[in-house]
Amino acid sequence: MPGRRKPKDDAAAVVPIKVAKSTGKPRKTRVPPMPSAVAAREQTAMRMLILGATYDQIAAEIDLTVSGTRQLVRRVLRSRADEHKLDVESYRQLVSDRLELLMAAWMPRAYGVPATEKTSAIAPNDKAAMVLLRAIDSFTALHNLAKAGPPVDLRPTGPTADELADRRARIAAELTDAIDRRKQAIEGVFFETEQQA
Repeated sequence: MPGRRKPKDDAAAVVPIKVAKSTGKPRKTRVPPMPSAVAAREQTAMRMLILGATYDQIAAEIDLTVSGTRQLVRRVLRSRADEHKLDVESYRQLVSDRLELLMAAWMPRAYGVPATEKTSAIAPNDKAAMVLLRAIDSFTALHNLAKAGPPVDLRPTGPTADELADRRARIAAELTDAIDRRKQAIEGVFFETEQQA
């Protein structure tokens, strides 16, 4: 037939199926891809996901949008979850354990640790705090702990680094003045007792 296009292997075919009432011309509608093409996309997407590819990379490989790729992965995981419930639970536990280890490792870096006899002090670090917050978000999503409502702002509300530096400088100056006054007082008492003797 001269008006038909050849369908591509992976893409949906466009073929005339119905005739429009207003114009009398054939209307083009999309025909979904063949089941084998869908299965190949699903397999490719899951293989790449397991290897650590991002949704952007997977979308580019299987010729879908990023949101379409997310939906495809979600659909495949849902269908496979019923078939392999134990595997999904063991994978969830594995990811949960890894996130707990990650949070335990980054918590001291995010909050800072005072010096002890055996270790030196660790200053609070903004980048470590962001890593910790991402791990907490992932842990929350993994266990469906997120509640509906506005997000909670977990950013530190204390003084900025510049404000802390100004405070330190002011305290250091006050301490220096106090030490100088104390020295003068001691020297004054010492010289008075020396002159009296």
